[in-house]
Amino acid sequence: MLAESRKQSWQEDISGPWLVKADLEPYLKKWSHYEYFTLEKFGESEEKVPLHLLKWGKGKIKIVLWSQMHGNEATATLAIIDIIEFFHHLEIENDQELKELRNNISIVFIPMLNPDGAQLFTRRNAHLVDMNRDAIKQQSSEMRAFFALLKSLKPDWAFNLHDQRTIFSVGAQRNCATLSYLAPSPDLARSKSKSRIKTMQLIAGMHHKTKSLLADHFGKYSDEFYPRAVGDNLMAADIPCVLLEAGAFPGDPKRSKARQLIFHNLIEAFNIISDSSFVDYSVEDYEAIPENEQLLRDVVFRDINYQGQICDIALQEQQTVIAGQWHSHYILDDLGDLSHLKGIQEYSGGQVEALQAFSLQKKVSMIYQDQSLKIILEDGRIS
Repeated sequence: MLAESRKQSWQEDISGPWLVKADLEPYLKKWSHYEYFTLEKFGESEEKVPLHLLKWGKGKIKIVLWSQMHGNEATATLAIIDIIEFFHHLEIENDQELKELRNNISIVFIPMLNPDGAQLFTRRNAHLVDMNRDAIKQQSSEMRAFFALLKSLKPDWAFNLHDQRTIFSVGAQRNCATLSYLAPSPDLARSKSKSRIKTMQLIAGMHHKTKSLLADHFGKYSDEFYPRAVGDNLMAADIPCVLLEAGAFPGDPKRSKARQLIFHNLIEAFNIISDSSFVDYSVEDYEAIPENEQLLRDVVFRDINYQGQICDIALQEQQTVIAGQWHSHYILDDLGDLSHLKGIQEYSGGQVEALQAFSLQKKVSMIYQDQSLKIILEDGRIS
């Protein structure tokens, strides 16, 4: 199974970054007929959109994983689709490794926990609640359904799947953090509880087995405690919870690289959970993964002439949905000596002419030109 996973063909008919419940419906219909899989509704969103889960496996070790708790973070949803289709293919092939895995573990996949936010391409739900800060009060219908499900499942492992901003670098290397890990803290003291140590060991094993797929593009988050967050509260409840964050890679706007890394990391996780080999890895192995820093910007124009001064200009892409249409534009993130930053795309020399007055964190209208290249940004869009 693992050898074949390296040859996995991704579901090319579906991609991000904007992924809504209607995009999932053809898959949900297919999955309802797949042998060894069980599709169920476990709740509704604030807008009464059904929340679905898919069960696979009959083992005693119970795993739950969910994506699009933040509606505009769809990369892991795509990886979940890839895994389900991959497992189905192996079931048809009567793969013996998969059969053994199915007998050892049981998985509950939740591909889209926030369909209302997904429709609007926003982090929050239809009532503007950030569900990842709603673990205690559970004001949202989605979180009430989710925690009721957890109570009935009593999972042994949880996987909290997200996308991260493009600003994150692997430590000071200034490489994109294309995949980031976190074993959340269970308390303000950032204690290494039994469940957190298990999580650290599992992440260390996942990283060890996949780091060669994209060397120097794996990082980990700070373990600052967030008392309202889902992962932190699960860890406090002694449920080992792995946080995975899909990130950027140069020339990969649809985050296909991160999608593949999440796929492989989850496959490896299922296997080393199944045979308990995660215990072969240490807390020190986890702590050796470089911690993320915020040293990247989407575009940096370096040493350019702007109004008679030589400076750097950094732009960040913003993605929104307006009146049912997806839009992307650049805003002015910073201007001046930006030698501490690196651009995922960089241009050096030349000059910039502002088409209208610059304002920080606003859409940028400008013309950049050097001897060989001319880039026109009008109202934040490349024309």
